[in-house]
Amino acid sequence: MDIRKTLSVIVGFLAGGFFYAGPFISSALSWTIFFCFSIPVYFIWNRAYPLSRLFTLFVSFFVGFLTACVVFSWVTHVSILGAVLLAFYIALYYVVWMMACRYFRHMRYRALLAALAWVLLEYLRGYLLGGFGWALLGYSLYRYPYAIQIADTIGAFGVSFVIMIINVSFSEFCLSKKKWYLCIPVFLVLLCAAYSYGRSHSTVLRERLFDPERVLKITVFQPNIAQELKWDEKYDEVIKDYFI
Repeated sequence: MDIRKTLSVIVGFLAGGFFYAGPFISSALSWTIFFCFSIPVYFIWNRAYPLSRLFTLFVSFFVGFLTACVVFSWVTHVSILGAVLLAFYIALYYVVWMMACRYFRHMRYRALLAALAWVLLEYLRGYLLGGFGWALLGYSLYRYPYAIQIADTIGAFGVSFVIMIINVSFSEFCLSKKKWYLCIPVFLVLLCAAYSYGRSHSTVLRERLFDPERVLKITVFQPNIAQELKWDEKYDEVIKDYFI
C-alpha cells in the first residue's frame, strides 16, 4: 500500500476517534456517534486498501488510546498514571474489535457480526477486572431521551447495537452503492422506530408520573464541584461548608 493510501487510512481512523469522543466532549456533537466507526470499517473492508494485520493493530491501538485519553481526560485530576493506564486498557477493546472486523471482512453478514462483536466487548468491559462500563456507545445520546428510551427494554447495550449497526450500514453503503436500498432503509427504520417508541412510551410514563393519586414530591440535589477541586485536600473545608 502506497504512502498516499496509508495517510488516508490514518486520517480516517483519527477522524473516527474524534467522532467517538465528540458526544462526550459536547452534546452538540452527538450526531458524530453515527459515523465514528463508518470510516475505519470502510478502510478495513475495502479491497482497495489491503491493510496488513500488524498495521491494523498498530493504528487501532494508537487511535483507541488517543480517543480514550480525550474521553477520560478528567481522570488526570485523580491520577495521571491512572488515566494513562486506563486509556491503554480501553484501547485494547478498540483493537480487538477492529481485528474482529478484519476477520469478518469476507463474510456475508459482516455488518451484523461487527455490531454484535462490539456489544459483546462492551458487556465484557462492564464485568472484567471489576467492571468499567463508562462511555458506552449507548451513553452518547444522553441528551436525546426519545432516541434512547428503548433502553428500558433492551438496555444500554441495545442502544449501542443500534448505533453500531447504523455505523457499519454506512460503511456497506459506501463500499457497494448497489446495495443502497438495503443500507439506507436500515438507518431510517432504526432511527424512526427508536424515536417513535421513545415518544409514545415517554407519553405513557408522563401520564403515570403526573397522576395526582401517585405523585410523591421529593428533592434531589448534586453539588457542582469542579474535578480539580474535589480531590484537592486544600478545599476540604470549603466543600464541607458548601454542603452544610
